[in-house]
Amino acid sequence: MAVWVSRIPMALGLLACLLVASAQAELEDVERAAVERLLEAYFERWSAADFDGYGALFHPTAVIHHVDDAGRTTRQALRAFLRGQRRAHARSPGRTEVPLSMDIEEQRPGFVRALVHWE
Repeated sequence: MAVWVSRIPMALGLLACLLVASAQAELEDVERAAVERLLEAYFERWSAADFDGYGALFHPTAVIHHVDDAGRTTRQALRAFLRGQRRAHARSPGRTEVPLSMDIEEQRPGFVRALVHWE
């Protein structure tokens, strides 16, 4: 799963607050930690079937880009994505998803690419 995260519009206002930190080296660490917290919340809320909290992690106009193993992408509007996530969870009650690895890198100023593998 590839997730594009914009520093300012993302629902976590915490990220915007943390951008006011001090030196550049520290800022990078703070930004990485904020993105990691966002991704951890993503999996925690999904696993807890907290779809109101899960949906709040996305910008209201978000478009979800799914990347398959061959690198092909498909897009889905947020509302349809959340509806599908609710249905998937309802079919498998108690199912949890846990991130196995997170590769986070800045693509350009203001945008971070997070590649997450999970089970």
